[in-house]
Amino acid sequence: MISPSDIRQAVRKVLEPIGITIYGCAPTGSLRLPCIILGMPEWSRWNELSARAQEKMDAWEVPVIVVVAMSAADPVTSVDSLDKTWPTVVSGLQDAIRSDQTLGGVCCSAIVDGAKFGSVSIANKEYPSYHIGLTLYDN
Repeated sequence: MISPSDIRQAVRKVLEPIGITIYGCAPTGSLRLPCIILGMPEWSRWNELSARAQEKMDAWEVPVIVVVAMSAADPVTSVDSLDKTWPTVVSGLQDAIRSDQTLGGVCCSAIVDGAKFGSVSIANKEYPSYHIGLTLYDN
């Protein structure tokens, strides 16, 4: 079984070329925005839909959260910033997966399986965000 620490390190390595500050799951202090927050991976067993139904894999869901500054004076600017930033992160993840499905050998395969607008609370302050779903599979 792969460790959550190995997963976060692999995802961080994949995202570093994008050039956006990356934080772990509990950022503290002042943030450099826009930024990416890597959430805690969630583990589950996944039954492969194949002729060999007895095969099972570990599925690790890794929240990749893109965060931008909130402007109370001009919320449209915040949304525009988010609209420009989150697709870059998704593209970076997808390009890395196309280049190396194992993300440097940490898993058997990976997939970006969605993105959802929302907000994230950091130090009692709300920030606009996109939550990108990244799932890693390993047996």
